[in-house]
Amino acid sequence: MGFLTDLIAKGKGLLDNYRETPTPTQTEAIVRNSFDRKDWEAARQAMPDVDQAATELGKTVDYVEDFLGDLHAMFLKQEPMLREAAAMDPSRVPNREVLAQLMEHPEVQALRQHSRGDKYGSGMAMLAMQKVVSETLHRAQSAAEEAEEARKQAEADRQAQAEALAAALAAAENGQGDAGDLQAKLDQFANTPAPDPSAVQQAAQQAAAGMENQLRNAAQGAVEDLDKEQAMMAGFGVEDSVLAKMSLEERMALAQAVRGSRLSDFAALLGSFKRVQRAEYRRKVKDAASEKHNVRLSNDFTRMATSEWLNLAAPELEMLMWKRWSQHALLTTDVRGRERQGRGPIIVVCDESSSMTTEDVAGGSREAWSKALSLALLDQAAREHRDFLYIGFANNTKQRIVEFPGGKAPIEKVMEMTEGFLRGGTHYEKPLSMALDAIKARGDKPRPDIVFLTDDEYKGGSLDSGFMRDWTTTKDKWSVKCYGIAIGCSVSGSLAAVSDNVRSITSLVESDPAKLADIFRTI
Repeated sequence: MGFLTDLIAKGKGLLDNYRETPTPTQTEAIVRNSFDRKDWEAARQAMPDVDQAATELGKTVDYVEDFLGDLHAMFLKQEPMLREAAAMDPSRVPNREVLAQLMEHPEVQALRQHSRGDKYGSGMAMLAMQKVVSETLHRAQSAAEEAEEARKQAEADRQAQAEALAAALAAAENGQGDAGDLQAKLDQFANTPAPDPSAVQQAAQQAAAGMENQLRNAAQGAVEDLDKEQAMMAGFGVEDSVLAKMSLEERMALAQAVRGSRLSDFAALLGSFKRVQRAEYRRKVKDAASEKHNVRLSNDFTRMATSEWLNLAAPELEMLMWKRWSQHALLTTDVRGRERQGRGPIIVVCDESSSMTTEDVAGGSREAWSKALSLALLDQAAREHRDFLYIGFANNTKQRIVEFPGGKAPIEKVMEMTEGFLRGGTHYEKPLSMALDAIKARGDKPRPDIVFLTDDEYKGGSLDSGFMRDWTTTKDKWSVKCYGIAIGCSVSGSLAAVSDNVRSITSLVESDPAKLADIFRTI
């Protein structure tokens, strides 16, 4: 009797442990809260492309809503937390494994630098990854389904064994069964391994790992696209702090306008110009008040000479130093800035004739080089709080002006400057006269700098003598300097006649970088 009692107790213990095994129910692979879910819904409403991608993905894979919500949270959250696979509903384990694969790649982490905390960036990251992620998820789910079928069959067999053991236990307790039958069913249940809950996870992992290169390449491509868009935003003068204050709808509208702009054709050129310009600006600021030019007596500690500081190291001299300080008799140095003060406006006179579309300057079009340099000069004007005037011209009836008082550059104005292109022939006198009119209207104010960009030596006609007298007189009166930039042409002809200093754009970008920096240093 004691043997049978022991068998019954052992059988009950095995069944209790089997019945107490919890069934995992989590459907979200990334730990999310109500705010994360609202952000995902807002992204779908504000970004039609994201919503359309979600709809398309739902046609080929299951549980799309859970997965895309997780993917959005992975890109948006500062520190996304991945759930343990054991806590996941088996049907959602493939979602979890695809996300785990993504989070391991350095390229995806680089992509998250653009997306985390940025609702627009997270949406764009999702769109960029959508195609390859869709294929990866489809493969992971297919592999997991096969493993899940095998797991379910094993679970069904396990359930049948549990029911048979339970029936044998009930019979034994009622005195109707025998110890041999109970022992056989107990041994069968105890010696049959439980279904492996990690089989589904392992199958999904292997499928996702097979797409590793495609996932990494897609993430790298997305980073490059977002880097380019960020460079274009910066080209238009839109800083990150301004973007952060925009609503998702405003950011979308701006991005759409920027992507369809002419600036996309010369964003890389602009980046090169701006890097040189900003480096030169930092150098000027650093040197602005660093030239020692006089030694005098005062009590200014910030200007105290090195010899006075050395006195602090000698106790016998320190009291004498403090006495001189009280008498305003310390040796101090004066410094003066090297940067010229009261700089006048920058006036860019830019050729927009049809020939400027020619692509023969260091791999880019003539227009691209001229607009990129113009934008870099606008950036310089903004940093130095100088007025900026852009005059685009073609023939004698086609001119346009875009003004930036104080160098302030709202994006609408910047786009007006970069998007406009007149086409037609080339005529110098009218746009240069417009520059003179702008100078005269200012009266006795700090001198302006004129930058004249063209691809035409203007050999088809000589400059009018009356214009040249007015040009020379006005330049002399207000100490105006005109810097000629030859784009795809020689530095001779009428361009040289109106310029104090003529340079070739090719020489600036293909030779000593110091020559390019000198443009920004001089103007």
